Amino acid sequence: MSQPFVPIWEEYRQGERDFRKFYLAEADLQAAMMPEINLEEADLKDANLSGADLSRGKLGKVDLTRANLKEARLEGTDLRGAILTGADLTGAILTGARLDKAYLRLANFSKADLTQATLVDVDGRGWLETDAEKNVRIHRTSFKEAVLRNADLSEAYLRLCDFRGADLTGARLISADLTSIDAAPIQMKDQKNLVAIFQSADLSMVCLVKAHLNYCDFRKANLYGADLRQAILGGSFKEADLSQAILLDTELTRCDLTGAKLVGANLEGCKFNQVRMPDGQPPGKNLDQFIGQAPNPGGQGVVIRNIAYTEFWFETYEEIKALSWPRFCVCCSREYDRFERISRESIEDGVLKVYEVRVPYCTACLQHSVRTRNVKAWLKPSCASQGSGFPAFKFEVKSKLLSAKEFFVLSLANPEYIIGFASGNSLPMKGFKGNW
Repeated sequence: MSQPFVPIWEEYRQGERDFRKFYLAEADLQAAMMPEINLEEADLKDANLSGADLSRGKLGKVDLTRANLKEARLEGTDLRGAILTGADLTGAILTGARLDKAYLRLANFSKADLTQATLVDVDGRGWLETDAEKNVRIHRTSFKEAVLRNADLSEAYLRLCDFRGADLTGARLISADLTSIDAAPIQMKDQKNLVAIFQSADLSMVCLVKAHLNYCDFRKANLYGADLRQAILGGSFKEADLSQAILLDTELTRCDLTGAKLVGANLEGCKFNQVRMPDGQPPGKNLDQFIGQAPNPGGQGVVIRNIAYTEFWFETYEEIKALSWPRFCVCCSREYDRFERISRESIEDGVLKVYEVRVPYCTACLQHSVRTRNVKAWLKPSCASQGSGFPAFKFEVKSKLLSAKEFFVLSLANPEYIIGFASGNSLPMKGFKGNW
């Protein structure tokens, strides 16, 4: 690796601490002892910082793309907004570090210590690639065997990440997107399984759609309103709170739900295999004794009407990502408490691309949207999907007329929401259409 263009070590030894915006790409700073250094917005792409001590440093918005940070000391370091794409932090010590809004895509945090670190609103998503021959390759950010005790990962975007053997005891993952994560057990050399631990963690409103969570430890975890559609669940959920959780078509194998709360949970289409229900017994025919009755079972106060909707067309996905959403539910125009992740796929040059938008919903309306059993019984007044089973929102990738060019289309069915959405984003309205 090339050396930095300034003698940063000598400057540091002489008392200098401010190296903001320095160009240090490919610098060899292995085992450098530089606590409390200021490297805000510095360029450290491909730098070698293995074993370096940057504890209590200021590294906000630093570019550490593909940097080697193996076993680096970063205790209490400020890494807010840092770019850690492809960085290797294997065995790094990040206790109490701040990584809010950092970019972690394809970073490796295997066996790193992130106890009491904050990773609020980070982007660590992986992606799935499919070629013309249908060969699938998953690109992941790895937290394999990482320690994340009491860490704050609220609203983190960690789709497809590897959490096998990770310890998230007491962690906060409120409204985090953990779609399709892998938290399956690791078989060790002594034949014992190392399992992911979520004991006493706060996973309220978390998205765990299609996640692999077999043999995990969720004892006393808060999974209120968690989205567990099509997930694979296993392990201990003793005294866990799964109230209002969505378990549509979820596979529960060797799950111990003794003492767990399931009030208002959606268990439609669940597969039960060696499961203990909250009373410690196998699931019987009457699941309502655990989840309770549907609210407003007669649909009182609901006015059935035909759906009228408006379409908004965009030429690029970036335009979609830049949109702002009114601060209320897209369905009922009341206060929202979660997001529904809606993905659409498109094949470009033989590669499967996945596009996603996050749409604000209240939990009640999201339950309406996903339930297949007696939809009308779960309706409440003012819902845009009243009486028909149609969603309040659709996201599609279309071609216009004979053009091969793709367009991204948002369709909204709630007139009140449409007006706020259009005005807030300076979008033209072209009137309402009929049923979709």
